[in-house]
Amino acid sequence: MKAAAERKLRGDNVRTLKRNQKSFWYALYLDEVEQVDADGLYTGDIAPGYGEPVQMKANVSASRGSANDDLFGTDLQYSRTIVTDDLNCPITEESAVWIGRNPTDGSGNPVPHNYVVRGIAKSLNSVVYAIEEVEATAAAVPVTGATGATGATGATGGD
Repeated sequence: MKAAAERKLRGDNVRTLKRNQKSFWYALYLDEVEQVDADGLYTGDIAPGYGEPVQMKANVSASRGSANDDLFGTDLQYSRTIVTDDLNCPITEESAVWIGRNPTDGSGNPVPHNYVVRGIAKSLNSVVYAIEEVEATAAAVPVTGATGATGATGATGGD
């Protein structure tokens, strides 16, 4: 019984030790959204639409190097990985991710995401997400009336 309690405190396996977890934000990709200009007129441009950002904690790798195992093959472009032992984590491919920044600035204005999920590898005890750094030119567009993930493993503190 004591061993089970210790595992719960430190995470279920070495890949997800709680002391190695960092806070980050994600928003689920929901639908494409037609862009509107400052006058409320449609521009004809379409952008990805996302739900509300959700904060969580997981193991976020340093930038990818050639010494890393290539879990996702050689064709998938990704720059970092996120590892969680939450097998019900709702993050999907094309979800927007903010690492090292908040999804809003101090005034509540949206901040562009800096990563996108490109691949998912599930195992018996953990899930590994391949994420690619992106140069987002605009903040993630929330889909009207959309909410964030339900049942997500949230985190309230910083790193």
